[in-house]
Amino acid sequence: MDFTRPTAFVLGNEKTGVSDTVLDMADHTAIIPMHGFVESFNISVAAALTMYEAKQQRLRKLGPDGDLTDWEKQLLKAVWLLRAVVGAGMPACTPASPTVRPRLATHACAYCRSANRMPDL
Repeated sequence: MDFTRPTAFVLGNEKTGVSDTVLDMADHTAIIPMHGFVESFNISVAAALTMYEAKQQRLRKLGPDGDLTDWEKQLLKAVWLLRAVVGAGMPACTPASPTVRPRLATHACAYCRSANRMPDL
């Protein structure tokens, strides 16, 4: 399975698994191989193993920054830093609707705009 593409994981429990409706809608299905005396993994272990494999594939193919441009990395860091200011007693900031790319919300609260605290990216 190629986890470097947008992916949704659906994990079923030991008793009933995943519904037939969900299985019919899935592009791929997988079973995590078990060795030794293990009969099954609990849901949290199965999720952790699956996400670890996805992370490793993405690191190998896309590197630690994924497919973000330098500008998008700076913007993401600026939004993170602005949100961290809330923990230092500054007014809470709320990201505005996305204006650059749908997955990156630009920060534009009234406090930061009025105080000239917007990052110059």
